[in-house]
Amino acid sequence: AFDLRAGLEGVIGACGLDDVRLVYDVQDVPLPVAYGVVAVVREALSNVAKHSDATRVDVSVIEYPALYQLIVQDNGSRDGARSTAVDVPTGPASVCRRWRSV
Repeated sequence: AFDLRAGLEGVIGACGLDDVRLVYDVQDVPLPVAYGVVAVVREALSNVAKHSDATRVDVSVIEYPALYQLIVQDNGSRDGARSTAVDVPTGPASVCRRWRSV
C-alpha cells in the first residue's frame, strides 16, 4: 500500500527548501488521488524554489466528506505575494495538468 504521508514527507525533504510545514488530515485516499497529490506537491514546491524568494511553505492536505483539499502556500514576495493553491485547478499550467490527471 502507498503511504501518502510518507510520500509527501519524502518530496518535502528532497525539495531543497528549508522550512516546509505539512498539515495532514486524511484517512483512506484512493491510490490515483494519492499519486496525483504527490505529483502536484512536487511540482508546486519546485515552482516555489525556482520562482519565489519564500522562507516558509505550508502544505495542507485535508479530507472533507465530498472532496480532498490540497493547498501549497508560500510567503515569498518576488513579483508580489505568491500562493500556489490547487484545491481548484488554477495556477501554473503544469500544476493544472497534474491535478486534472487525478
